[in-house]
Parts: sequence; structure tokens; C-alpha cells
Amino acid sequence: MIFPCSMDPDMMILGASTGMSPPDILRSATLDDARMTGLKGELGSIEEGKLADVTLMAANHLERVERLRG
Repeated sequence: MIFPCSMDPDMMILGASTGMSPPDILRSATLDDARMTGLKGELGSIEEGKLADVTLMAANHLERVERLRG
């Protein structure tokens, strides 16, 4: 089950503590939030023509979302 959690690192870590997998947490914070707000055509994934803020990090957040906290 996927719940919207936005891109707030604390909310993402809370999602992990409830048993959500890191890929589900990241999807919930991006694509699912865009769907819920009716902005899927504009936001939520990296695709040509969509708006995006991209942050590159050395850690693999698909393994542990806790690494999002600086």
C-alpha cells in the first residue's frame, strides 16, 4: 500500500518506520503526490516537457531513505 508523504525527509523516514519499502516511499513522494494533486502531466517524474528539480546524491536512497536526512 502506498500513502502520499511528500518530499519531507521526516515523512519519508516515518513511512519507512511503518514498513513501506524505499522505492514505494520515493514513488509516493513524487509520482503519487503529482497524481493526487492533478499535476501528473506536469510533475512527479523526470520526463521531457515536465517541470523538475533534481538533486544528485552519493547515497542510494532505494536502499535506505534515512540517508535523505543531512
